[in-house]
Amino acid sequence: MLKNTTISESDSILLDDDECNDNLEFTQSDDHDHSYIGTYLKLSPFIAGVTDYTSGFIAKKVAKKINCDICKTYLIDNSNNSILIKLKDRNNALVKPSKDVSYICKVIENKIKCKDLKYIFAKNFMNKIYLETKREVYGSVFSGMDNHVSGQSLFTNHRDELLTLIISSYVHLKLKSIGKQQEKMHLGTRKKLTSPVKE
Repeated sequence: MLKNTTISESDSILLDDDECNDNLEFTQSDDHDHSYIGTYLKLSPFIAGVTDYTSGFIAKKVAKKINCDICKTYLIDNSNNSILIKLKDRNNALVKPSKDVSYICKVIENKIKCKDLKYIFAKNFMNKIYLETKREVYGSVFSGMDNHVSGQSLFTNHRDELLTLIISSYVHLKLKSIGKQQEKMHLGTRKKLTSPVKE
């Protein structure tokens, strides 16, 4: 969970030298008739399907944490058309995420995919991804909540709290997965290097 999301101007993450954007600069030359960068920036259908499936888990997890029934309706949508969810949903038991939850998770997935491992394991990565994602998706998700949040505080309304829960839950899950993958790679190498020599 994000424990402290208030950031002063001196600690702002809105840096001019964002690694992902600098690494993806591309000038198309006349030698090629198409660009591979457009495909790189989009998630593959496989990863998009897995992200949809995972966002259903995130929607279920967040729905358990909140008390507002109106907000819960913005998390779950039974009309999700993800192929992987259709294949895995045998008894109509899976939670199907809303398009907004799927979109937020795909934005986070895309942001994490274009980051370097040293950047992912750097200090305050979770806060940086949270603020980058919130800045990108805030105006385009949960648009029907305007009446619901109209009487609430500007910075602690239900839309902000819902975004915070979704983003922090997905980033935490993703970082845990990346950490396990890295640990498995290092354990495999250590096992190979420390195995006894057979004569």
